[in-house]
Amino acid sequence: AGGTERRPVVLMKVCMGNTVYEEQFTLNDRSDMIYPILLGRRTISHLGYLDVTQTFQHSPQCDKNSPVKMDKDQKDDEDIND
Repeated sequence: AGGTERRPVVLMKVCMGNTVYEEQFTLNDRSDMIYPILLGRRTISHLGYLDVTQTFQHSPQCDKNSPVKMDKDQKDDEDIND
């Protein structure tokens, strides 16, 4: 609000439920904050409906056989080129 801050963007894989999502994240030091990452609008749109009133409801269940939803497969993810 009221300004612009430019940060590097990286692709990172994150496990939610039993699915691995490759998503874009901006880099920012969050070591003194409660949550290590924030999910942006784009990531949330890829996940579908979320109950934002609940946190830490289950442990991730990903393994080597988990499905992976790749960033490049999303129509709106043209910011990072491979």
